[in-house]
Amino acid sequence: MNDKIQFVNQDLNKGVPDNIKNCNVFLSFSVLEHIDEIQSFTEKYSAKASAGSYHYHSVPTFLSIFNYLWHGCRHFNSIEIKELLKYSSHERAGIIFYGGLLTLIFHSLLITSTSIFFKVFKHNFKIEHFSYKLAMSIVKFFQQVDNLTTKIGIHTFCFIFWKKR
Repeated sequence: MNDKIQFVNQDLNKGVPDNIKNCNVFLSFSVLEHIDEIQSFTEKYSAKASAGSYHYHSVPTFLSIFNYLWHGCRHFNSIEIKELLKYSSHERAGIIFYGGLLTLIFHSLLITSTSIFFKVFKHNFKIEHFSYKLAMSIVKFFQQVDNLTTKIGIHTFCFIFWKKR
């Protein structure tokens, strides 16, 4: 597979990579919120992308305390998320919200707080890793409740996807 997959590592605030036209699948996880001029970038990105290509982007929503505390970056509200889709010429598009109230609570308590603590003090990967696993297992156990709160508007992340026209 290595000869069929090309990873591009670029500072997207400096522009859209020229070789994006060669991509048929484009993935980004927690990237778009770091781009300064998101509208301009999205328009140029859409213009350079090849027809028939698939685009998947995960971005934090307004309730993503983790991203705010960890990165101090932009959060997308529902209107801004829909705006991102407006700037791209797409054949099919969708938005999936995930990470409900339990994800918010347990991520904040067990992941964000320990990460911040270990940034300030001596880093202990074992405790941080245990905390992460504990948060995930609690949320998985109560997944139906988490899904319900996501549906009523309490969500911390969003997955945007489209197929280029």
